[in-house]
Amino acid sequence: MAWSPLRGNIFSNLNDSKNQRVFEIASSMTSKYSTTVSAIFLAWLYTHPSGIVPVLGTSQIERIIEAKEAKQIKLSKEDWFTLLEASRGKEVA
Repeated sequence: MAWSPLRGNIFSNLNDSKNQRVFEIASSMTSKYSTTVSAIFLAWLYTHPSGIVPVLGTSQIERIIEAKEAKQIKLSKEDWFTLLEASRGKEVA
């Protein structure tokens, strides 16, 4: 389980090079999947091979709807690994 996965510092600290890199990659995917950056991040978690279940911890209906819609996003393997590599800062072998 991923507790409050969207409350991390990626949205609050875009001055950090890693956060900026991941955010930019996710942003570039929003038009391809017709969604938001938050939904891309949730879709990444939903697509993770270990079966991660995000626990949002929100009562905002917009966020709950976004999370539900993110479940329907099927990230390509290439996009999933592109986000992973952006997070790690190096190519995944």
